[in-house]
Amino acid sequence: MCVVCEVRATERLQQSSATCRQQIESLESQVETAKSQISSMSSGFDNIESRIQTTTSHLTAVSSRINAVESQVQAVQSQITAVSSRPSVTRCRLCFREIEGTSQCQRSRNACSGWSTSPSWTSPFRDDTDGRGGGCTYQWRLECA
Repeated sequence: MCVVCEVRATERLQQSSATCRQQIESLESQVETAKSQISSMSSGFDNIESRIQTTTSHLTAVSSRINAVESQVQAVQSQITAVSSRPSVTRCRLCFREIEGTSQCQRSRNACSGWSTSPSWTSPFRDDTDGRGGGCTYQWRLECA
């Protein structure tokens, strides 16, 4: 009986050993699959990290451009504020003055056009001296309110 027990025990050990070998082979296969997956993921992570760095670089450049545009907008707003605070011209007129009092020039004339909100050409002016020496001396001024 002892021999039969030993044979059975040996058979059981062999079966257990075979089962263990199969389990070990299965585990080794699973480990290789996991290693392959980890390697693939690592490559993917490297690719993602590279994309993140590129995107960060682009965002930095865009942020710099935005800051430059904001600075330009502030400068334009300051100019608009400066222009807006100036008194606005609503009407103008042209004034004429003769400052030489000779007989050729009718001595002394002063005149201004009427006030206008939509300026146009003045009436024609003719400086008709009579060919004698001298001449007429005039001054012109633009008045706006």
